[in-house]
Amino acid sequence: MPFLLILCSFYSFLQAERIHGKVTAIDDAKSTFTFIKEPVIDEPNIRNQTFIAKVAEGDLKVGYLNRRIIADLFETEQGLLRLKMISPADRNAMLIVTERQRMLRRDTITRGRQPFRGEGEYLPPFALFNQFGELVTPEKLRGKTIVLNFIFTRCAMPNMCPAATQRMVELQKFAYEKNLENLLLLTVTFDPSFDTPGVLYTYGKGYGADFSNYWFLTGNDLMISDLQKQFAIQTKKENGTINHSMATVLVDKVGKIQYYRPGSLWRVNDFLQRIQKLNKKLRPVKHEG
Repeated sequence: MPFLLILCSFYSFLQAERIHGKVTAIDDAKSTFTFIKEPVIDEPNIRNQTFIAKVAEGDLKVGYLNRRIIADLFETEQGLLRLKMISPADRNAMLIVTERQRMLRRDTITRGRQPFRGEGEYLPPFALFNQFGELVTPEKLRGKTIVLNFIFTRCAMPNMCPAATQRMVELQKFAYEKNLENLLLLTVTFDPSFDTPGVLYTYGKGYGADFSNYWFLTGNDLMISDLQKQFAIQTKKENGTINHSMATVLVDKVGKIQYYRPGSLWRVNDFLQRIQKLNKKLRPVKHEG
């Protein structure tokens, strides 16, 4: 199914450099980061450099102050510096990401040509970042009923990713009305090179998502690719966009997959009822006397 993708750019970039550094100050009024750029090669004659650069509104909200980042540094025709494609690069977090990637890769390969992880199995190992730049692992999800799906923010087909995100927001709203506790909605991007935490923040806000229990997740390409395989999400880059399949997954409080719904035409009420039944089933029995 072909998608029409229209990209608009308000800056003409003359130079681009992938950099590592630490954000030391944030100016919300000017939409800038002050950051220390770290040298790529550890040589005595190369020192850290401090810059001030413009950033997108979503990146201001992520929480990068005093954190290491990796980003593209551009210089515009006007001589202004701008950071784009910003992602967390905290050393401890990246060590966890590397280890989980190794575990997920090994598990995916072991599963053979069809590594699909279906109902009755547990969530695979992973480590992704949400729209606040926080590291999310399956252990962090324990005790929560999870509804998980996959999208990409540049999807232009109304009945695909936009419709799926709108359904997730509706599910969140009805769950509040039904007083369903410990529910967490997760949307994983399969376009991580573009969908950074800041982009996902802006995307989620655009749909009116309540971030208290709706997280949008991104990570490295290989980890996302293996997660797609394990949840049978097929993608193909073509004509400047991504053709893809879809699925929505219900996971219980101990990380077991309870329901897998392929396709884009899932019903909010179906998942709402399943969540209610699942919570009732897992509710501890009170003993009297």
